[in-house]
Amino acid sequence: MEKLEKQPVKLETLSKYATDLTKMAQQGKLDPLVGREQQLERVMQILCKRRKHNPCLIGDPGVGKTVIVEGLAQRIVNSSSPFKLQGKKIFALEMGRLIAGASNRGEFEERLTMIVDEVKLRATGLITEDDIREVVAIWTGIPVKKVSAEDSQRLMRLEESLRKHIVGQTEAVEAIGRAIRRARVGIRDPNRPISSFLFTGPTGVGKTELANALAFEYFGSKEAMVRIDMSEYMEKHRVSKFFGSPPGYVGFENGGQLTEAVRHRPHSVILFDEIEKAHRDVLNVMLQLLDDGRVTDGKGQTVDFKNTIIIMTSNIGDSVIARESILGSDQMERGVAEELRRRFRPEFLNRIDEVIVFRQLNKMQLMEIVDIMLKEIYERLEAKNIELTVTDTFKKKLIEEGYNPSYGARPLRRAIGRLLEDNLAEIILTGSIQEGDSVIMNCDSRGNVIVYRHRNGCMTCIGATTLDEYRKYVEKDSALKRRFQKYEAFHSVKYSEECLTAASSLSNQYISDRFNPDKSIDLIDEAGARVMLHKPRGATGQITEDDIREVVALWTGIPVEKVSAEDSQRLLGLEETLRKHIVGQTEAVEAISRAIRRARVGIRDPNRPISSFLFTGPTGVGKTELANALAFEHFGSKEAMVRIDMSEYMEKHTVSKFFGSPPGYVGFEN
Repeated sequence: MEKLEKQPVKLETLSKYATDLTKMAQQGKLDPLVGREQQLERVMQILCKRRKHNPCLIGDPGVGKTVIVEGLAQRIVNSSSPFKLQGKKIFALEMGRLIAGASNRGEFEERLTMIVDEVKLRATGLITEDDIREVVAIWTGIPVKKVSAEDSQRLMRLEESLRKHIVGQTEAVEAIGRAIRRARVGIRDPNRPISSFLFTGPTGVGKTELANALAFEYFGSKEAMVRIDMSEYMEKHRVSKFFGSPPGYVGFENGGQLTEAVRHRPHSVILFDEIEKAHRDVLNVMLQLLDDGRVTDGKGQTVDFKNTIIIMTSNIGDSVIARESILGSDQMERGVAEELRRRFRPEFLNRIDEVIVFRQLNKMQLMEIVDIMLKEIYERLEAKNIELTVTDTFKKKLIEEGYNPSYGARPLRRAIGRLLEDNLAEIILTGSIQEGDSVIMNCDSRGNVIVYRHRNGCMTCIGATTLDEYRKYVEKDSALKRRFQKYEAFHSVKYSEECLTAASSLSNQYISDRFNPDKSIDLIDEAGARVMLHKPRGATGQITEDDIREVVALWTGIPVEKVSAEDSQRLLGLEETLRKHIVGQTEAVEAISRAIRRARVGIRDPNRPISSFLFTGPTGVGKTELANALAFEHFGSKEAMVRIDMSEYMEKHTVSKFFGSPPGYVGFEN
C-alpha cells in the first residue's frame, strides 16, 4: 500500500510485476464485495491503528481472501473508507510474474529489491553492522544480543547463568556447560546434534525447567524450545505424527510435528518429555536423529538437526534415587543405570551423549527455589506498579506448607498460590492496593498471614489470614488513571476518564496473557480505531467506557454484561453465588473461588490454565453441577462448558479421538 503523491512517480517495476487494484476499482473491473463486510471492517480497523497495524488474511483457497482486499480498494476509490486510508493505493504482487524468467542466480532478488525501492519512493539508507546482525537473528531465531555478545565469555559463564534458573542440580548444569563448550570450539562431530542428554529423576526437581533455561540462555528465548509430549506416542502408528505421512496417505501435505517445528526453527532445544512412555518403534526412528543429525520426513525432504540440542526426560529410577541416603551416591547411580537398561535398548542408550541423574530437593534448596518463584510474582506486580516484599518468616511458612521430597518443587508452587496469591487477589479486588503502593507479606508467631500496605510513609495492616479479618481492615481507594494523549491525536478522538480507568482495570482483570501498559494501550488503540471507522472526517469522536467493554468482550469472548458488572464485588462474592447452585460442598466452592480471583488480578502464571481441579466423591453430590455453575457464573453461559465423557476412552486406540488421528489415517483432517 503506497501513499499517492502530488508529483507523479514512475512505478515501472510495480506495473510490470504487480496489479494496481485501486486502478481496477476506478475502471469498474472489480466485482462488488458480498458477505464479507465484517471481515473488511476488521481489516480497515487494524490498518487504522497506530501500531500493530498489519492485517494477515488466512483461510482455505476460494473462501474470499482476495475479494476482501478488492473490497478495500473499492472503498478507497469510492471515498467510503476511513480518511486515514483515503488516497492510498493497493498493489497485488504477482509472484508468478516476479519469478518467471528469473533463471540466473540473484535475478529474483534483484527484482524484489527494485520493487521495495519503488515502494519506498527511492528512500535511501545505510546498512550497518547492526542490520547484518538483525538479518542473522531472523535467519537463526537467535536474538541480536546473543549474536552480538562476546561468545567465549558467555559460554564460560553458562553454568553461572543456568544456576539462576536451576537449584541443586550441580552435576546436570556442569554437564550441560561442558557439552555446549565442546560443540562451540569445533571438536565435536559436526554431523550430529550439538549434544543429546537423558535427564532422569523424580517429578518436580527441575528437568523441564533446565531445558527451558538452556533454550533461553543459549538460543536467547524460551520460544526456542520445541516440546514433544511422548505420552502422545504410546501407540505404534503414532510415528507418522513425528515425521509426517508418506506419499499417498491422508495428511501427507501437512508434514510432521517434529520435522516442521525444526524446519522453521533449526536452532533450538528439542525436549522429548517423558520418553519412557513412547512406543518402542517411535524410539527406533529416533536412532538416526541422534546419530546422523538428520531425518527424512514424509515428503522426502531432509531435516537438519545439527544445530539442535536434544533433551529427553524420564522418571525412571525415581524409587532408587529416593533411597540415595541409604545406598550412597555411586550405588544409587548404578541402580538407575540398571533400570534404564531394562527399559531401553542398548543401541538407543549408546547414542545418547550423557545420562544425567537429578537428585531430590532438600529444604535448603527449596529456600532458593522460593526466591526464584517469587521473582516471577514480583515482575507481574511491577507491571502494575506494585512493589511486593516477602519476609523470611513468610518464606519459611511457604516451605513448611510446600515441602514434599517425593514431589519436588510442585507442592511449593501450590503453597505460594494458596498463602500468597489468594490473599493478594482478594486485597487487590477490594481496591486496598493501588498502583504505587508497597505490600509486605509476613507471618506472626502462630503462622497467621499478615499483609501490610506502605503508602506515603504510612504502614497499614490491610489483610489477615481469614477473609472476615481481612475485610475488617480493608480500606478502599480509587484507582489511578492514565491519559494517552498521543492516541487521542492519532485517532482524532477524546478518551473520557471513565474510559481510561476501564481500560486499565478491565485489561488487568480479563487479559492475563500480556502485561501493562502494553495491553491497556492496545485496548484504547483498538477502541479508537473502531470509533474512527464510523465518524465523519474532521469530527472528533468520544470514546466511552462502553466502547472499552465491547473491545474486551470481542477479545475475550466473555459477554459484555459480564465485563460490565462490578467485577471486584462479583468475584469477592463468588462463593455465595456458587452456593445458589451447589449445596454442602464448601471446600470445593471456596477452592474454585480462590483460583478465579488469582487469575483475575493477574498474579498467576499466565502460561498455565486458570486452574485445574480433580473432583472426587460419590455420585450425585454435585461435581458436574459445580462445573456447570462455574461456566455460567464466570463465562456467562452454561454453553461455555465443554464436557468430555471419559468412558468413551477406555480403550487404548481411542486416544486419537482426543487429539485427532495422526497423519496418514482416516479422520486426520477433522
